Amino acid sequence: MNGLTFNGVHSDTFGLVMKTVQRSAGAPVRQKEIVIPGRDGAFVFPYKKRNTKTHIVRFTYTATNMTDIRQKERQIGAWLSAQEAPLIFDDEPDIVYLATAYAEIIPTEGGFARSVDIEFVCQPFGFATEEEGVEKYITGAHQESIDYVGTQLIGLGSQQGSFFVVEIEGSFTSIQVSINDTTISFDTALTGGKITIDNTNGTIELDGENIINEAEFNNFFTLYPGDNLLQVDGVGLDCYVRVRYKALYI
Repeated sequence: MNGLTFNGVHSDTFGLVMKTVQRSAGAPVRQKEIVIPGRDGAFVFPYKKRNTKTHIVRFTYTATNMTDIRQKERQIGAWLSAQEAPLIFDDEPDIVYLATAYAEIIPTEGGFARSVDIEFVCQPFGFATEEEGVEKYITGAHQESIDYVGTQLIGLGSQQGSFFVVEIEGSFTSIQVSINDTTISFDTALTGGKITIDNTNGTIELDGENIINEAEFNNFFTLYPGDNLLQVDGVGLDCYVRVRYKALYI
């Protein structure tokens, strides 16, 4: 099968045959530079944030009469009207993009066999369709490696829709959780409930209530491609620690 699923509906639903016109291998890096009058070139500032990228496909379809053609085209237009909707290609089923078809949809005219090119403007990185992570029951000091298979780091400032949380559920007198060089600690005892540290949205909650002022930290956690070191220590530990995320791919 060669097609795609957009906003939960597969292109086969409309009898569309898909051909890839353009599949972006990487969104462009935003350019930051200053041109100095009277001097060759420019001062370029290191900057790794990226703009959106574009995937282009061509759909072909047929119908037996003009009424059916127009009806099919209205259905296609309605299907593609969703914004920031999940886009999954059949040949890449484990990665989902957040996409919008911004450009006007203009099918070819003439006969009962038509084609239309669709430009999907996507957030710069694709997400893994499946959540990954680790879960450990902690009663004492613990450390282990997290093998992050994504090609793009994930943390505070990651693109819209990114998912990376650390959960602490159970009880403790005090606890320190570290990933790589970043530590978040709590000195207020927990006797039940679940703390959720949302590293992409910058929140810390206990059962849905904000407790960010009870945490001691300088930054939120970041996962980098490759091995990442998770360490847990504290007093009176009787809890589960979970690291949950969806990998990002360039």
